[in-house]
Amino acid sequence: MYQRNLKVRISAPPFRSKTIGNGSQAMLLTNKSKTEVPNFLAERPLHTVAMTGFIRDNELVSPANRGAFYGVRNDEGKLEGVALIGHATLMETRTQRAVHAFAEVAQKCSATHMILGESNEQDECQPSVLVVDDEAAVRELLCDILEREGFRVYLAEGGREALELFELASSMGSLPTLACLV
Repeated sequence: MYQRNLKVRISAPPFRSKTIGNGSQAMLLTNKSKTEVPNFLAERPLHTVAMTGFIRDNELVSPANRGAFYGVRNDEGKLEGVALIGHATLMETRTQRAVHAFAEVAQKCSATHMILGESNEQDECQPSVLVVDDEAAVRELLCDILEREGFRVYLAEGGREALELFELASSMGSLPTLACLV
């Protein structure tokens, strides 16, 4: 059974906004955006079911989300991306600018243990996965299983190496379909 009165401590306070080098700004979302954000996420309902569920159950601002929702807007004020950054980091973006803005915020969040994201900008025949774990045996086991299932697998020992791989893949236009810290 789900408890709505769950008390969760986030070790780092949410950032109000953060402008990064490419001019993108990840801004903390409030419940004033409670209609706009679900409409944005509804464009890809199968991919955003987790974030939509958090918003439906807890609204945009709630300790039960175990993080904070951020948005990146274009010059016209329309959402380019929405992310829940905290214990788990979930992103739904339409532009690379939004990915980079959220990555900057997530990198500074000490409570982050898992990062999930998806990209459609690569070969649809072979999705890729970024597996991050400090134990080589776990990485290799997951790599074997995922390769047998048809995934291209990227391996990283820790967060810094994962970000470097993610940035390298991004610069080549080949973002992993799924990134997860185990």
